[in-house]
Amino acid sequence: MRTEKVKVYKFQELKPKIQEKVFEDNRDINTQFEWWDFLHESFKEDLEQYGIECEGFNWDIYSGGYIAMYKPQVNTDKFLKKVLEDTYKKSILQARQMLATLEDDSDEDDFELYIDTDTYGNYGNKNYVKTEGEMSENLKELLEGIDLTEYLNNILEGFLKQLQTEYEYLMSDEAIQDTLIANEIEFLENGKRW
Repeated sequence: MRTEKVKVYKFQELKPKIQEKVFEDNRDINTQFEWWDFLHESFKEDLEQYGIECEGFNWDIYSGGYIAMYKPQVNTDKFLKKVLEDTYKKSILQARQMLATLEDDSDEDDFELYIDTDTYGNYGNKNYVKTEGEMSENLKELLEGIDLTEYLNNILEGFLKQLQTEYEYLMSDEAIQDTLIANEIEFLENGKRW
């Protein structure tokens, strides 16, 4: 049996060149778990305001794409109300009047919205808002000039950007250093973990 003495260092005590090695050796320390979970939960809540179920979407931050793996459920009335609120937000009174008209016509409207996807492509912005059935003349007039597919994809692209920004931060030297220090991880002189 023998006893050896070794020097153990905190991250901030390491030489700058060794710190660089530690960064590279621990580049994925913040992304080895489901780091996106809290963002996804928040986005699910946001999408519910639009009447869209989030569970059907898959995100690929590496290729910068998203796709609906199956058709997500869409609450047509809720989605259209949100679209009109956002589109006509310059005049709250005008938006309220339009929404009241929409509610009055809801019994007459015999149509539904759904999200379709190009299942032949890889990840990419290939989701489309489509309609089935007939909509009232009032609703057609309200939606004139509004591209529902573009509206949906802007929402999804916004979330993808949030994911990419968070991932880039978690992979940064700053975030890695914060994690190593907060967890009091110690190192040998050559940068190997103790």
